[in-house]
Amino acid sequence: MTQAPLPAPSAIIFDLDGTLADTLADLAEAMNRALQFHGYPGADISAYRQRIGWGLRELARRSLPADVHEQQLNAVITAFQAIYFTEPVRKTAAYPGMPALLEDLAQRHIPLFVHTNKPDAPATVIIHRLFGSTLFRGVLGQREDMERKPSPQGVRFLLSLENLSPSGCWYIGDSEVDIATAHAAGCASIAAAWGFRPAEFLKEADYICADASELRELILSAL
Repeated sequence: MTQAPLPAPSAIIFDLDGTLADTLADLAEAMNRALQFHGYPGADISAYRQRIGWGLRELARRSLPADVHEQQLNAVITAFQAIYFTEPVRKTAAYPGMPALLEDLAQRHIPLFVHTNKPDAPATVIIHRLFGSTLFRGVLGQREDMERKPSPQGVRFLLSLENLSPSGCWYIGDSEVDIATAHAAGCASIAAAWGFRPAEFLKEADYICADASELRELILSAL
């Protein structure tokens, strides 16, 4: 982690799960139901903290035995989609202070984006349900035509919507996947320590913030 002064953000990209919103309970419940439907045991909610971040297929793979056949993996994914995509906002909630922070940043005309490995459809539903449809210039979830994080392709796509460059962009997320994405794209990496990963996974970030209030102070100090 570095502590060099950061430039004023020309744009800010947020991860979703564990950064903007606590989605853990809904994800864990849906995956446990999908696993149990196909005869596999579920897991405690805490186990999912290390499984989330690489996309749905990897979430299912990490929740199943190592020797599972591809056919069963696909069946669990299909069951999860039927459960989770129907209603992804049961227990999911925005982290404290996050809605007010986003409103403040939008009023300062800082372009805001969401980039997540969560499938695009439920990601959009969650963002619109928790934060409305006007704060973010773009929301990008996992899509067939886009490489998953930590590929920088999604970052470049989002910034291209506003003709922006990764230089000067801040990328905020709660996992090593987000940090690697930021570095691959050439963005400043801000780790969200309030999210799903423990501190040892966040050491490569440029800055680590404990909560939305500390993040707000960091952003305002750079403006």
